[in-house]
Amino acid sequence: MYEDIRRYVQTCDTYQRRGNPKANNILYLIKPKVLFQRIGIDIVGLLTITKKENRYIVIAMDYFTKWPIVKAIKETIVKTISKFIYKKIICEHGCSQVL
Repeated sequence: MYEDIRRYVQTCDTYQRRGNPKANNILYLIKPKVLFQRIGIDIVGLLTITKKENRYIVIAMDYFTKWPIVKAIKETIVKTISKFIYKKIICEHGCSQVL
């Protein structure tokens, strides 16, 4: 089985284009100590248009509890995202140290 995997990887187009990894990258564990100290935000889309004409989903997640905060939005402009951050994160949970 090892040889089959090795042969497959050697013929894989993506692997051939990227080549071998140059170095081992060290992963650093992020350890938040309190609720909503550190928040990660991402946007998913372009999705199927809903009845309310939303095409994207903005997701915020607390690193400490892994609690997601999600909202469907029409467009990914600064005004829409900043409203989401203010109303759904700051007003409900307070200011985070890291966003």
